[in-house]
Amino acid sequence: MDKSVQTVRDLFHMSNKALDQAGRAGAFHHLVRRKAAVTDTFLSTLKDIHSKVMFLPLSSEGVFGSGLHSKLTSRKEQKDQMNDLMPEFFDKPERKFVSNAYDTVRSAYKKPRL
Repeated sequence: MDKSVQTVRDLFHMSNKALDQAGRAGAFHHLVRRKAAVTDTFLSTLKDIHSKVMFLPLSSEGVFGSGLHSKLTSRKEQKDQMNDLMPEFFDKPERKFVSNAYDTVRSAYKKPRL
């Protein structure tokens, strides 16, 4: 009787271990897919949202799940609130594009006559 109980316990432990390993492999695959999607969508360049996106809970609703939309809308709302509080910080003049900077520098320097 003790031997059969021990066999059942061993089988249960092995099945739990196998399920745990399969779950970890699936989660790892999901995180790799998420990292690739973050890189492809250039969300990795947005430092404030990058960490929030990478650590969203895993779900069966795609790579990011439904949490990405809420994080992006909250980020937009925060940016709008900051723009309302400090408009002079966000209303920077646009940079002018110098078509040929090399010619501008060359014309400022006059070559001495020999």
